[in-house]
Amino acid sequence: MSRRTFATEGGSCEDWYGIGDQRCPNRYVETGDLETDIASLKKWIAFYPLGSWWKATNQDLLEKKRAEQSKILAQQPAKETTLPSIYGGQFVPPPQIQLSSEINQILQNIQSGQVLIPDWFKNNVNWVKDGSITQDAFLQAYNNLVQREIIHTPIIEEVIVEPEIIIDDSINTNMVTQQMINFNIVNGRAVGSIKFVATNNFNPYYYGKNIINIVQFKDPNGANILTTVKTNNLNFTETERDEIISYNEDMQGNTRATVESFVWEWIDKPAGAFSNMFSIEISEAEPPKPITSGFMGAGVAGAIAGLVLLGFIIDSKVGKR
Repeated sequence: MSRRTFATEGGSCEDWYGIGDQRCPNRYVETGDLETDIASLKKWIAFYPLGSWWKATNQDLLEKKRAEQSKILAQQPAKETTLPSIYGGQFVPPPQIQLSSEINQILQNIQSGQVLIPDWFKNNVNWVKDGSITQDAFLQAYNNLVQREIIHTPIIEEVIVEPEIIIDDSINTNMVTQQMINFNIVNGRAVGSIKFVATNNFNPYYYGKNIINIVQFKDPNGANILTTVKTNNLNFTETERDEIISYNEDMQGNTRATVESFVWEWIDKPAGAFSNMFSIEISEAEPPKPITSGFMGAGVAGAIAGLVLLGFIIDSKVGKR
């Protein structure tokens, strides 16, 4: 069964939606004559129920019509008043307007910004000052707008200050360990692997972020064998905390070499060291020998200078274990 609606059944719009509903026509019809329109608006404002759309709309129209009427009256020339003939028939200026203390307080609050009014109501303020409208008419319009919250005090927005978030991105040399799995010089090439493990001291801030492993190969005189520095990205997570990097590099005819491995925040940030330098001696004839941990013999400044002069390339990783 189809649902009955106003469109299908017809009848009075207000029977369906209620008196004063905005979906129904406004019973007030503007004529263009101020006095007639003001009287008509008063009539329909009294007819429509409180809270209805057309009651509020017609109340706004009435205030504007009254303001327009008061302005017209104020622009009309004032009638001259003469004193009795014994004063020579001289012009008598209209008496000065004495505003009530209540209106003076309202005007003061408006001027100081303690009360906010719509722009069009500023005309009412000027008119009550010069007597163009009565003080009772001003108070009636003012109180009506206050009740409807069109005139109100300034709205103070609450400012919520978010607490400062302090990020701990500190780094220390106890965050990653390095362990040689195997390393030798075979057929003129340095072949081996190093295992990197994130310790319990690893700062969780760096989980999922790339940090860098830098490896240098030096001959017995301390000179760099390779023309480029070998680099690899390490990326630890809370569940995958170890990685193995394998190396296979041409030793340029050297049968002995020193391998130096660093774990830094980035290629030019040795101050962000996650581990002490890991160093081993390798050769064709002997097993690899670990060397005491520490930075390069040339110091941090020497490490940076060497890396900058040589440049670097990204090496491939074997994978995580």
